[in-house]
Formats: sequence, structure tokens, C-alpha cells
Amino acid sequence: MMFKRFLSLVLVLCCLAGCLPLPAGAEEPPGLPISGTCGDNLTWTLDEGGTLTISGTGDMTDYNSSAPWATIQGSIKAIVIEEGVTSIGSSAFLGSQHLKQVALPNSIATIADGAFGYCSELTSIEIPKQVKKIGKGAFIHCGELTNVNIPDSVTSLGSAAFLGCSSLLKLNYPGTCLRLQMKHLVGVHH
Repeated sequence: MMFKRFLSLVLVLCCLAGCLPLPAGAEEPPGLPISGTCGDNLTWTLDEGGTLTISGTGDMTDYNSSAPWATIQGSIKAIVIEEGVTSIGSSAFLGSQHLKQVALPNSIATIADGAFGYCSELTSIEIPKQVKKIGKGAFIHCGELTNVNIPDSVTSLGSAAFLGCSSLLKLNYPGTCLRLQMKHLVGVHH
């Protein structure tokens, strides 16, 4: 019985200690990363609303495992890539399941392999007119993607670029340099 009272007292004291403010000079525990680098001259920030912004100049790093925002990927709802960024790295946003909107600048020339793969809530994307290459599986299993305009500047489209995009109803390509084949569109409703 005495042990139970002691244990209850310890529990109450622990609860009270958790309610007290931190002593002067003490720091809050570090939060999740909300900014960092993603290329030699590129930086990223995530705001409170869930918008990930990439700014600077040059190519984004290719990520074969996890991007620097991987620990907060579930918070990303929109991506804004600013003018000056020239490529989107491989697997950069792979698995960003809550991503709904993407704004790409005209400076983008390459969308690398798997860049937006498995972004299950992404419904549309405007591919800039300067893009020359869309990598393998760049939009693989983006199941809510409904409409894509591929500019005539694109001369290389990787296999399975739109594999598993089961809601894709319209894929526009006005150019003549690229021949769309079934290997690009497997799993797309025609």
C-alpha cells in the first residue's frame, strides 16, 4: 500500500514538472528541419502551410534514397520551384503522398527519374516549355493525375514515365520529335 502511494506521488510530481515552463536560458528541443540545401546553389524551405519552396540556381541533387525533406514529407502539400533551378533531381519528391500542387519555372530542363513518383494526390502538372527530358518513372503511380501537356521541347521520355497513372485521361504532345509508346503509358486509360 505504501509503495502505491509513493508511486502515485512520483507520477503526480512528473506530471506537474511537465506543466512548468522551462528555466531561463533553457532551449526548446529542436524541431523537424524546415530548411536546408538541395544542390550546390539551391536551398529549400517548408512553410507552415505545407508549401516547399526551392530557390537558387542550377541543378537539384539526385536522391537515390531520401531527400533532405524526407522526415517532413507528409507535411508537403505544394511545391514551388523558383526561376533559376534547372533540374529536378531523381526521386526528389518520390512518395510525397499529400502533394497536390506543383509550380515549375521555365528554367527547368530536366525532370529526372522518379522525381514525382507515387505522389498519389497530385492531380495536374504544367510541364514548362524548356523541358527537354522527362526521366524513367518520373510520374509513376500518380493515380490522381488527370491531364498532362508535354511541350514539344521534350525529346526524351523515359520508360514508364506515366505508368500506373490510372486517372490520366488526356496526354497532349504537339511535337514530332518524340514517339509516345505503350512503354510510357502502361496502366493509363486510353
